Amino acid sequence: MTASDTGEGLAGYMVEVISSQSRLQVGETYTDNNGNYTFICEASSTSCTTSNQIPAAADLIVAVWPPFLKTDYYMQYYEGQSQESRATLVSTIDSDQENIHFILESTFNRSITGKVHDNGVPLTGTQVNAYSEKMSFGSTCLTDENGAYTLSGLKPSDDYCVYVWDAVRNTEIYFALPDTQTPGQDMPAYSVFKWDAATRVEPSNPALKNIDILVDHEVNTRGTIQGHIVTSENAPARGIWVYAFSDATHNGNGAFTDQNGAYTITGLTEVSDTDPYTMGYIVAVHSVQDDNQETSTKLWYTYQAYPNVTDKALAKRVKTGASNIDFTLRTQCTLSGTVLDIYGTAIPFAEVQARSDTTGQVVSALTDPEGTYAISGLSPVYDYIVTASAVYYPIMYYNGQSTKSTAHKVDLSDGDMAGIDFALDTGYVIQGVVYIDDINTTADEGLWVNIWSESTRTGGDVPTDKNGRYQITGLVPTATDYYITIRKKGYMAAYYGNNNDADLMNDTVYSIEDASGISATPLQLAVDRNLIIREGLTISGIVQYQGGPVSGIRIEAWSAETGGWNVDVSSERIINGVNYNISGLPPGEYDVQIYPLYYQDDSYRVELRNTDINNIYFPLKDLENMICGTVSGLDMGKKAQITAWSEATGFNKTILLTGTNQDIPYTIAQVKASSDYRVKFSGSGYLMQIFENRTSESEADLIDVSEGIVSGIDFEVYSGTQSISGTVTFPGSAVPGEIAWIDAFSPSTGSDGSAEVLLVKGNTASYEIKGLKKANDFTVVAWGKHYQEQYYEHQTDEAKSTPVNTADDNPDNRIDFDLTPGATISGTIYEEGIPVEGFQVLATSDKTNSFGGAKTASDGSYLINGLDIADDFIIKVQKSGSAPFYYHDITTTRDEKLATRVSTLENNHPAGINIQMAILESIRGTVRDEDGKSLSSIWVNVWSDLQQTGEGVYTTDDGTFVIDALPKSNDYKVSIGEHAALIYVPEEKVNVKSGSAGVDFTLRKAFQLKGIFTNIAGQVIVKAEVELYSHSENFYVWTKTDGSGIYNIQCLPPADDYVLSITSPGDSSYVAFHHTGIQIDSSTTKNNQMTKDIVLKAASYLSGHVYKSDQTTPVANAVISVYSKDQDYSGIGKTNENGDYIINNIPKSSDYLITVTSSNYETAVKNDQTTGSSVDF
Repeated sequence: MTASDTGEGLAGYMVEVISSQSRLQVGETYTDNNGNYTFICEASSTSCTTSNQIPAAADLIVAVWPPFLKTDYYMQYYEGQSQESRATLVSTIDSDQENIHFILESTFNRSITGKVHDNGVPLTGTQVNAYSEKMSFGSTCLTDENGAYTLSGLKPSDDYCVYVWDAVRNTEIYFALPDTQTPGQDMPAYSVFKWDAATRVEPSNPALKNIDILVDHEVNTRGTIQGHIVTSENAPARGIWVYAFSDATHNGNGAFTDQNGAYTITGLTEVSDTDPYTMGYIVAVHSVQDDNQETSTKLWYTYQAYPNVTDKALAKRVKTGASNIDFTLRTQCTLSGTVLDIYGTAIPFAEVQARSDTTGQVVSALTDPEGTYAISGLSPVYDYIVTASAVYYPIMYYNGQSTKSTAHKVDLSDGDMAGIDFALDTGYVIQGVVYIDDINTTADEGLWVNIWSESTRTGGDVPTDKNGRYQITGLVPTATDYYITIRKKGYMAAYYGNNNDADLMNDTVYSIEDASGISATPLQLAVDRNLIIREGLTISGIVQYQGGPVSGIRIEAWSAETGGWNVDVSSERIINGVNYNISGLPPGEYDVQIYPLYYQDDSYRVELRNTDINNIYFPLKDLENMICGTVSGLDMGKKAQITAWSEATGFNKTILLTGTNQDIPYTIAQVKASSDYRVKFSGSGYLMQIFENRTSESEADLIDVSEGIVSGIDFEVYSGTQSISGTVTFPGSAVPGEIAWIDAFSPSTGSDGSAEVLLVKGNTASYEIKGLKKANDFTVVAWGKHYQEQYYEHQTDEAKSTPVNTADDNPDNRIDFDLTPGATISGTIYEEGIPVEGFQVLATSDKTNSFGGAKTASDGSYLINGLDIADDFIIKVQKSGSAPFYYHDITTTRDEKLATRVSTLENNHPAGINIQMAILESIRGTVRDEDGKSLSSIWVNVWSDLQQTGEGVYTTDDGTFVIDALPKSNDYKVSIGEHAALIYVPEEKVNVKSGSAGVDFTLRKAFQLKGIFTNIAGQVIVKAEVELYSHSENFYVWTKTDGSGIYNIQCLPPADDYVLSITSPGDSSYVAFHHTGIQIDSSTTKNNQMTKDIVLKAASYLSGHVYKSDQTTPVANAVISVYSKDQDYSGIGKTNENGDYIINNIPKSSDYLITVTSSNYETAVKNDQTTGSSVDF
């Protein structure tokens, strides 16, 4: 590996080998100090265990990559290629390949040079800028005493704009030439004031010359143009940029309107009365379309040139001295078109929706009987995503696209747009009729039918119409595994099983094993896939304890023979001799089971053939397992509690203790069997402990209570002897009986306490918090319902508070507070125009890190007290299971980014902050496993890109979920996302319409990867960060090791390219661990489980200081690269503002090559450095 400019070897460059067939990396190594590298070919293997071994293959791609953040040379594929597709393949089948050399091209050797002057007078110290949009790259420099500049180190591109900022004229000035002239050869005679008018240049080596910028400061001797701008409501438009430009004189300038809407453009080349038609200025306005600007911008308007035309060709040229060049802004536009099918037939009542990410505006309209539509009231912006959808047609994005990412955006920035037409296509379909009990009765409207292909992960849920007919469109033509399922309460689950005969009425089966997958067809070839659902049989009985009925117990019946399954929850009343009733079961042999949280599990096996069974009784039995231990050190009369809980079972039980100054034995009886219990001690004035001697749940030891009695779960606690006291001064408006609270907390010890402060008379009251531990970091805060939160001493920001030290000998008895009335925000919450009671309203400020909340009263009003003084409060209202609504001063929004910020700066008590909620639509469904059993406590999330809103809920005991109050949209993504504790493979469904009521999931049992992390000494490592990623599955999950050093990831789909990465905990030093190419599937696991224990090696560091050549001045942001050939390891870091650097968690070695690079300095290198040492440059 050599450099093209020096011919020297390049050290520390990564060489990787890729299989062109699989596109997977099969090896990697690094060049040594001389630039050499070697791979060893293992002829007998197709995959290798070390990174510098590669398999014997004929299709290898070799690539070279510079060290991280090192930009001296370009990466390269063999031979001399910049793209993988053009790389020359290397074969190691027949012989060694010993001359796979690379000569890397040096980068950034192109320059631009020129001068900046004012009518020939050089401008010294002016910043010159060059920027390339193609490369997203720019550079700056200052002019010298002659006004000359050189911009060097530029990436190759032909679209650089070169410009300066002119503080005199308050504008940017750009390099420009006429189209007939060539940059670098011709000298410019003028400059321009607009990015779009600038001449693009390409840097070169040697430098591109004569890129001069002409700055004219003789503003007062030049011409002017004046006028006024008003909105469509005839109100003055403030802050509008107006621009004038003459193509003939190559001159122009602009100005902002003032508070009266007036503007004056100065510094224009004068144009007389005799030649405005050839030399005059086109004067125009156009709202800035800036992706980085705040979305709360309220005024958007179309392009206009004088006199109020949207076509520049129709503009009237204006002479200098004109003073009535006025504009009326157009702020609303219309979008129109037609929606037809692919045969040209109009589709009435199709919904067309337009959304702009710039404004957040979402507006929709329905087509008329002729299929035409018009959406008015749209802001004139450039990025509308337009969709059309109709019954029996999949969603379509303009122009004929199926996804948002490929949609063509509609630009209304120049005015109305017509002809935004759609031709909807049903594509491939599956359809049929659903009958109840027999072929004489069709199903009611709204019965949901599920059609799903697992191989393509396509399909969805559609409702029957009033004739019992269903149809799903837009299916994949090549899929052959579409399964049709219908589930209705009280009826047996029905599946489609094709008998392959001419009778369309005999293809219903009631066992999933008998179901058959089918293909979709074009509409004209579609045949009906009819199903008949029938009432099933019933299993019922009583769940009781000590002779009385018990409610809330989940009973499920499952038949492995037929796949029949259903569930019910027991009630507190016995009706018709039973308090549970499981219906809709097909005949078969069933396991009837209960898994009560606080009683023993129980089950029966029953035969359900031709009649119902109504005598399955479950007498509940007490749990027999126990957790025992002793609490030492609990002071006389002090209250505390012991809590035991298991995440696997959801069991949680707490017992209360009272101190006696002696050891207190305790027993938590009737504990649900599980192997993952944590036990916690907590009490006011005592440090919270989680067995054994932990303060964090994630670090706690797991206790196996699978059977019998577990003892020795002991806690030794210590109470504090310190106190904090002082006085609280209430404001003069306070009245006797008002209450405030003082809280104190020490992060280092966990010691905490609080005191209630009651105002009896006057405006002061005292407080004292006792039983605190010795610590130097107590945060003390005073708060009250009507008062602003205040930290000691007199701070509203916790980060600026003064910590109280109870560990020294100074009494802490003057920790005083002066309460001030906080700001308030008030308003009314409406739902469909009607005030609503009991809704939670929240106000949050990011700038002050504060929040407050209140519930609405019977008249819908709310009042949030005790708020900080801030100008960025976001007000939202939300009810459980619904997406939130946010306050906006024009119209309520569901998008937090578009919320109007409420200020309490000038007006401390803003009122009328009203939110109008709409009764919107819902998405509902059921989550089941592969056996058809419903799954409870599964998190389901929905999100709409078009509406920029969503929400999530857990499934209930019967596996159902309902997510309410969703804005109408047809692009919802409904997902069950990955997290380490989920034992099923994550799933998602896309383009779900709001209002859907059968969005059902069948989750596959996932694979599991688990293990324990230890160091070389065998000690467990807690809080290590574990990441697992599969590129082929686009899957990523993250977790940490627990208190026993165990990690457990249970939600894995099968894949053969998993990458496992482990990062050392922040308080310890171990070498990062990476393992690539892990295969996790049925062939590599046992019972879907794989165990991989990891031993992390102790790490070291390299540190030092980087100075300038004077050996005194530090060099900041220098890049430090380290490389060890022995450890095959490279790392990187940067110096701080003091020139210090440290690179942690690197393998121990004594052969490190350290390279320091920084702009404007020569590269420095030191060889054979040992970890743990300080190396200065």
